[in-house]
Amino acid sequence: MPAAAIEAALDRHIELERVIDRLCLAKFAGTCIACGGKCCRANLAALTIESWWLRSVSVRAHGKWWPDDWQSRSGCVAQGPEGCVLKAGRPTYCWSWLCEPLLAECADLWEVIFHVFVSELPAELTRLTPTMDLLQLDEAGVTDNLPLIVERIEQAHRLLAEAKALIDPAAGELDKHRVGLHLLCRMPRLLHPIAREAMLDRIAGRQDGSSSRDAGDKEEV
Repeated sequence: MPAAAIEAALDRHIELERVIDRLCLAKFAGTCIACGGKCCRANLAALTIESWWLRSVSVRAHGKWWPDDWQSRSGCVAQGPEGCVLKAGRPTYCWSWLCEPLLAECADLWEVIFHVFVSELPAELTRLTPTMDLLQLDEAGVTDNLPLIVERIEQAHRLLAEAKALIDPAAGELDKHRVGLHLLCRMPRLLHPIAREAMLDRIAGRQDGSSSRDAGDKEEV
């Protein structure tokens, strides 16, 4: 039955986002609160309301959460007293925003790779094909492409389970090398400039006090 199958897919998407949210909150909540939510000023939640898939995910997880006058508000309508009210159904942009202060919280190379990967996983999930984005589909489009959508959601769950080895204290270095290399090959865009710099800093033994750019400046003096 299509309706039941869509609901099951929505539930699996919700489950994935809730796990990502817990992982991000556990690591970055304090830094984000201290920052004051500068990256949440625009009404990015409009992307959730306007996307059939994200709206369905968010309503299934939270009920109707947006105010009736959301279109006239300048700030993000998903922002509540304790931060974002969306634990599922966030725009992929909100997950993918990793700044230098956040990555500075990561203790080693593996933790950097893990959190950069987690931040990009929702966007990876929604790119069904090079020319088709899940977030652009209406209900009919979701129904027509449901087998592919389910496949991508389950693939995302498998990748996340694999990636957890990077932050598992019991995992060996060889396993972390293998997983890290696989994730970087699977999703090359993980090597965007901010993430690449954080990775190079950990490889060079730098963390909070300096960066690869600082080191370059010192060499030029």
